[in-house]
Amino acid sequence: MALEQSAGGAGAPLPAGFGEVGGALLQGHENLAARRGITPAQMEGLFNVSYERYLVGDYEAAARGFELLCLYDHENLKYLQGYGYCLQALRNYPKAAICWHFSAMLMQRGSSEWAEACLNAARLFAGSGARQQARTVVQSVLEALPDTDSAARTQALALGQALSDA
Repeated sequence: MALEQSAGGAGAPLPAGFGEVGGALLQGHENLAARRGITPAQMEGLFNVSYERYLVGDYEAAARGFELLCLYDHENLKYLQGYGYCLQALRNYPKAAICWHFSAMLMQRGSSEWAEACLNAARLFAGSGARQQARTVVQSVLEALPDTDSAARTQALALGQALSDA
């Protein structure tokens, strides 16, 4: 059934133009901010306010701002990581882990930044009780960094061992 005809098989019609907009968004051709006429300066303004809220410890307000930023620009690493940091500060480890995991997907596999994001996600998965997801992420880091003496590989080996011991 065509995307334009049905909403997830529920039989309810999608709003006019949803297939075109949804397809463009999912394929990374544009983001919702651009579609809604929100300028980069406005997005940066919301980022600055959200970041300031984070710095003063108002994690709830900061999280709401970063969540909006992620909605309007779903592929912006800075927004995703800001949201992840806020969720981590709020001790919402399952959602924070997902933010960090998604942020890693936007990075070059095998880079030190990617490994750091993956390991942060793995620690958060483990802390939330999702040990299998943590092991899977750690294994991904080890596979991407074979035969290196990097700090990330060392951390991945230690975290993998801790997950096996538990």
